Amino acid sequence: APSATATTAASAAAAGHEVLGSIPGLASIAEPTQAQLRMLGLASALPFVGFGFLDNFLMILFGEFIDNTLCVFFSFSTMAAAAIGNTISDAAGIFSGGAVEELATRCGVKEPPLSPEQKRLRRTKVWQYTGQVIGIVVGC
Repeated sequence: APSATATTAASAAAAGHEVLGSIPGLASIAEPTQAQLRMLGLASALPFVGFGFLDNFLMILFGEFIDNTLCVFFSFSTMAAAAIGNTISDAAGIFSGGAVEELATRCGVKEPPLSPEQKRLRRTKVWQYTGQVIGIVVGC
């Protein structure tokens, strides 16, 4: 009788998916399609676009306010104002990620259905992290 691994690999190949055979223990994992990887990259990028934009916007806003008030009153440096403004904006930016993710989901952008094993693949992680980096760069 064929093993579960052989059956899974055969069904993945029959479905038109590439099957990873070069990594020990991963021979039965169907590699995500290019469309799934692109969608993962986009879904990973969008929250970071929102975070990056909000983070910079609030850092400038709060940094300027702190520089003109607390720095004058307590004789803080402009760098201290920037650091305090950055801390406030980072905290606010954390909360913005969820809102941007929800908005993206409403617009039809969501992570593709991937198995836990597929999510752990190096190629999948590269697309996910690259999307996040592109998102933060675009947002900033």
